[in-house]
This record gives sequence, structure tokens and C-alpha cells, in this order.
Amino acid sequence: MSILKQQRVDSLFAKDGKAVYVPVDHGIGGIKKGLEDPVKVIEKLVEYGADGTLLQLGMAKQTMDIFNSAENPPAKIIALDYRHYWKIPGHNEGVLSCFQSSTVEQAMQYGCSAVKVMIPYGGDEKVTIDHVKILTNVIREADRLDVPVMVEPMPGGKCPPEYAKDHDVIANASRIAIELGADVLKIPYSGDKERFTELVQVSRIPVTVLGGSPKDIKTVLEAAKDITECGAKAVVFGRNVWGHHDMKGVINALKDIIHDGAEVSKTVEKYNLSGSAVTEHNYTI
Repeated sequence: MSILKQQRVDSLFAKDGKAVYVPVDHGIGGIKKGLEDPVKVIEKLVEYGADGTLLQLGMAKQTMDIFNSAENPPAKIIALDYRHYWKIPGHNEGVLSCFQSSTVEQAMQYGCSAVKVMIPYGGDEKVTIDHVKILTNVIREADRLDVPVMVEPMPGGKCPPEYAKDHDVIANASRIAIELGADVLKIPYSGDKERFTELVQVSRIPVTVLGGSPKDIKTVLEAAKDITECGAKAVVFGRNVWGHHDMKGVINALKDIIHDGAEVSKTVEKYNLSGSAVTEHNYTI
């Protein structure tokens, strides 16, 4: 890895090498409850001190001034792949097709810290293969421009439940992503702390962990605690943050756990947190 790319990888995390990311790239599938006004959410992420976020290119365009005017803006990772879910907008029918929607050069134009590509598995094999092709194209361009690539191997919507959080499946998917050239991983947490710790160690690149579907806030924070104890560099929790009625409290709790090693029970009490996020897929204004 070049010195410049390594510097850019390091910049994705705080000085302690850890980070709390709150992605807001979900609008590509339509309107989500809690994300009706993504620009306002991004303003709050900057205000509340999130370490980073994930965006689609269009939202990166709309929020350039917000990031440029911030004293310490969050790291910005831009998604380069598009998955088409609908025949009627707002009615999710599963992934129908996918393609590369933006280039690394475009993402750099809008101030990206890194770019991201998914590898969905467990569903339509053509969609998976097309995503791998997208990834290899992105890796070639990103290496030429010294831009880090985050790769997100994750179970698709039609993945059989027994494989969705199976540790061996996650480990194999992670290895494939690394071999294809990933600089950073974004993966599900299997729930097996011992084996996940080993996975983090043998990956030898930064491992970040996605949040997934909405859960009770205590469960979310317990997962964050486990994840950081396994050696992962960051949590990447979206729906469980901006879908919660107290986004500021959730971000502060995650920062306390990730950066300071705080206990879950103390953060729940400190920020008076309760309930879970509500983020219906087919939500309209």
C-alpha cells in the first residue's frame, strides 16, 4: 500500500484508531422513516460528533458546504454501486439488478475519504457476480488514485437465515473481499466473540461492523461493546441511530463505548436511552 493510501486509511478513524460511523446511504432505495430529510440528519451527525458517515454521490453533492464549513467534519465514504429494488418507486421487490453508478474520480471530486462497494450473497447469483465485477473495476481505479476501498460482503434479502450470520460464511466472504483488494472491511457480526476476534486478527486490514435491522437500543449497545472488544476498528450503525427517537443520545453512547470502553448499563442510564429504532422500508411522506 502506498504511503498516501495508508494515510487516507488512517484518516478514516479517530486518533485512537477507532470510530463511530453513521451511514445515511439508505435513501437510494427510497424514503426511510428517520431519513426523510437526509441533509438535516447529516447536519446533526456533524453537530453530534460522529466520526464518519457513508453517503450516495447525490447526497455528497448536496452536503459539500456542511462538510467544508465544519471544524472537524466526519470522514466521508461514498458508495459507488447501485442496486435496483423497485418497479414502482417506494415498493421494494428485492434486488432486480445492479451496476456501478459513480467513479472513484467523481467521489474524490466531492471530498470522499474512501469509497465503498458491496458483495451481497445468498440471493440471485447474477447480482452477486455483477457486484464482484463492479468491485474489481473500482479496485483498479482506486489503486491508481490511491483511494481506499471499503468492501461490504453481506447477506442479501433472500439469503437463507441459517447463512445470514453464520461465522464461517462471514469469514469466507471476508477472505474473498480481501483477496479481491479490499482496504477496509464492513461485515456483519457473527455473535461468536472468540472466532470473530480471530477473524479480525487474520484480516490484517481494518474491520468495521454493520448494524443491520432495528433492534432494542440495549442490544445495539451490547453488540457495539462486543465488537470493539473483538478488535474491530469501528461500528457502522445507521438505522439503529437515525431511526431512534434520541439520535444524539445513541451517538454519544456509542462514542463512550467505542472510544472510552464504557459499560453498556452506564451509558443507557447516563443518556436515559430506551426503545428501538423504527425505519419501515416502504415509508412515504
